Amino acid sequence: MRERIKRLKDALNSKTDFQNWFQLERIKMVSCRINQHQPPLIKRARMFEALLNRMPIHLESNERLAGSLDSFFVTSYNLFKEGLESFDGYCGYEDLYEELTDENPDEVKNFWLADEFERRMATVFNSQEMAAMDEGVYFVEPVTGHSIFDAASVLKKGFEGLLAETRERSSNCRDAGKMTFYHAVTISLEAAISHACRFATMVGKMAATETDSTRKHELFRLKETLMKVPKHPATGFYEAVVSFWFTYVVMHAEQTPNPYAFSVGRIDQFLYPYYKSGIEKNELTNIDALELIEELLLKFNVGNKVWAVSQNAVVGGVDDKGIDATNELTYLFIEASEQLSVPLPTLTVKLHEGTPKKLMDRVATFAAKGLGNPTIINDDVVVKSKLATGVSVEDARDSVIAGCQELLVQGAENARTTACWFSLPKCLELSLNKGKSMLTGRQLGLDTSNPLEAKSFDEIKQLFWAQVDYFLEVATSNASACDQILSENRPVPFLSAITKDCIEKGIDFREGGARYNFAGFLCHGVANIADSFVAIRNLVFERQEVKFEDLINALKSNWEGFETIHQAVLNEPKYGNNEMEVDAIAVETAETISEKVSAYQTKSGATFRCGFSTPSTHVLYGRKCAATPDGRKHGESFAYGIGPMQGVNRKGPTAVIHSCTKFPHWKAHHGLALNFSLPPSAVDGEAGKDRLRSLISVYQQKGGRYLQFNIQDVEVLKKAQKHPHQYRDLIVRVHGMSAYFINLDPLIQQDIIDRISCGL
Repeated sequence: MRERIKRLKDALNSKTDFQNWFQLERIKMVSCRINQHQPPLIKRARMFEALLNRMPIHLESNERLAGSLDSFFVTSYNLFKEGLESFDGYCGYEDLYEELTDENPDEVKNFWLADEFERRMATVFNSQEMAAMDEGVYFVEPVTGHSIFDAASVLKKGFEGLLAETRERSSNCRDAGKMTFYHAVTISLEAAISHACRFATMVGKMAATETDSTRKHELFRLKETLMKVPKHPATGFYEAVVSFWFTYVVMHAEQTPNPYAFSVGRIDQFLYPYYKSGIEKNELTNIDALELIEELLLKFNVGNKVWAVSQNAVVGGVDDKGIDATNELTYLFIEASEQLSVPLPTLTVKLHEGTPKKLMDRVATFAAKGLGNPTIINDDVVVKSKLATGVSVEDARDSVIAGCQELLVQGAENARTTACWFSLPKCLELSLNKGKSMLTGRQLGLDTSNPLEAKSFDEIKQLFWAQVDYFLEVATSNASACDQILSENRPVPFLSAITKDCIEKGIDFREGGARYNFAGFLCHGVANIADSFVAIRNLVFERQEVKFEDLINALKSNWEGFETIHQAVLNEPKYGNNEMEVDAIAVETAETISEKVSAYQTKSGATFRCGFSTPSTHVLYGRKCAATPDGRKHGESFAYGIGPMQGVNRKGPTAVIHSCTKFPHWKAHHGLALNFSLPPSAVDGEAGKDRLRSLISVYQQKGGRYLQFNIQDVEVLKKAQKHPHQYRDLIVRVHGMSAYFINLDPLIQQDIIDRISCGL
């Protein structure tokens, strides 16, 4: 690592104050008042313009890339706050002000809380729905972020090229709504160009007074580059990196505060032509390219805080013809991520049947470092999954991760990835109590028949699916209402300009302008349902060793006084041990819920797609669910992702893979997660790396889609809990992102320790 990168990393870790987001909210408020009678598209475009014209800008010492994410995020994320008890999305607007200091926020806060968007959102849920969400049956939010812009087109065309397309479409348009859209896009692109010029002017002034000749040259070069890109096409590697990063930053400005999970996409692919040209012309060396890549990756981190940005950069995979696309940049990005040892961005490697052995070996070596990277996705399964949703084969091959595990086509898809969160175990709880919560007695779901009157196990399953069907209807209806309010009140003309087909259609990204559109539906607790169903079927109906009334009373009593029944339940077969008896139920559950979810659409026509990833919400929803028939107690976490329940996997990681891949992963169109935890000793030396390579290969061959690792020593994590200041740089894999362990909520810390202790 060169000295420049060391200094930049040290400067990053020293950042502690992130209050500029409030200045941006004030700028937006003033602009909104001025343009209050304009259509929402124009209002948002003018707000974006005001931000770029007035927001504070700076360039750190040693930096060669203009723009920073520091002003766009608040230092809190509900799932990582200490005292985790509730989850109202990535952050309710009012919550943003809890950590604000040295400001009088009332005017700004009250203005935005009285905005039409907030007022309409307050009317979406009735009291019954609010009660169900409060008890963790489901959760719905207006989805922001979770997008990936069309970087290749920006680098190839520049903003002027996109403006030319917009003007051409506008000149031939007679539709008033589309004319408004084109006007908003024009305002936004011109504002972004002006913002680059504003930066260039500032950098030029810095260069004029700089006394160090090397730094002076760097500043003049950056100034000249910003005068060219992203306004015009990039022609070299440095220009391409500057253009990409500047566009990425500006995209965040449009959706501040907390524009979560804007991911990067296939960065080794869209930057490769510029890298290759530089190498061939002897204008670039691998060492210089690596240093610039390291500087770029550092820019994704906002201090050493825990942020829910889940920025995902993808390398590897195939090209649009299906041929392996591994290149020199693939390895340089892996090397840079490994050397930096910072949480973000998450680096994902797309592996497929034709992946070179060299890359497979490099992935295993990187994973063994215990840095929470890389994520591994099976490109063959990904392509099959995307094809099944109507995506063209060329676009399917260009699929990437946006956020944690959610798959979408690079620069061409509005994913609405976290539209719904859904608790299958809570639905089971309600089905065993006639729709009432076992914790509060509230009537949350359908008042179904008494489960004690059931004559067969199939009747119990029917009661469960009745509750699921009821809440599916409610949750998707709520999500569709939120989606409509978001699209009508929070259009994104700049993001639309850099997303395929929006300009061609003349439709905003959030109105359905992207080439593909879907809404995510994250299901929790497949393993808990499978284990619970096996216990009920075997103990109550087949062997009749336990009276159903006693089992239900045991659940309501959290197993206290029913220790014998509890032990009997725990002794039953568990998902994750390659036992068909229970695995078959898991497959049936996953396939059934996937089919049911896909039958629903938003009002804008986006199809809901089911996924099985649980971004730490398995911890929270477990706290809101009574004891379940799998032996889990009230308050304990659900199983993570598509994996087995913690502590029940008794036959090792290969058995877990066999169980988890019996469900065809391509049917989880929204994505899924499987995590393996291994002690560092297990992957030590060549023998350890061979074991890791073998594990990855088996997972790929069995049709596994997504895999991540936590390679940590449990005792080290426990020491970090007691002496956090001694472990500031300890990174763990949380879910679709990594984070500094000491910054996590204690409940999340304990969940990670529990999962690592049992290999999950």
